[in-house]
Amino acid sequence: MLLVFITVCAALLGIVSITLALAAALYYLSELVEENLLYTAKIIKKIAISISIITIILPLTDNLPYLPVLISSIANISYIHSLNPIILPNLSLSSPIIITNAILALISHYSWFHSFSNPYIPTITERLSDNFIPPYYPSFYEISSFFALQIWLIPFSIFILVSSNEHSLPYTTSNSTIHSTNKLQNLLTYPYNYLSSLI
Repeated sequence: MLLVFITVCAALLGIVSITLALAAALYYLSELVEENLLYTAKIIKKIAISISIITIILPLTDNLPYLPVLISSIANISYIHSLNPIILPNLSLSSPIIITNAILALISHYSWFHSFSNPYIPTITERLSDNFIPPYYPSFYEISSFFALQIWLIPFSIFILVSSNEHSLPYTTSNSTIHSTNKLQNLLTYPYNYLSSLI
């Protein structure tokens, strides 16, 4: 009885530790992204292009259906377009291209989820034939890795990029614009400045 209690406590402590580690890593990444916006956009654009190439190759190597590949390719083109250095500094979370990216990410996710949840099952006559080779069904780990890298990586990266761009508050001096080194102060003064501009 006590061993079960210790096991549950250790599992909960592990979950809390992993969650805090992920939160700290995301906070650190958002700080890096905020300081190097255009360089980060270039890196994400290169990753998006490589993911697009992999997505186009998938039907040839793994017999994946063409419709989700087409939808993912359209979504990837939209992601790459939104990472244009001319468009990027003016983007916000309510921009039409970001909303379009979010809708395309959801459609791509649904199409792949539908594709993986309804695989082709051979008929009984096909299975009873002498030269039957059973189809390959990807495991849960393969599917979750596919979703993490091929479908969710770029939209989440763009979300972090745009949200860090939206929350950086420039401070102006007489002739130049500089960013405050105290990010917490920027985060705390943003709601105050926004509310005072409404009044």
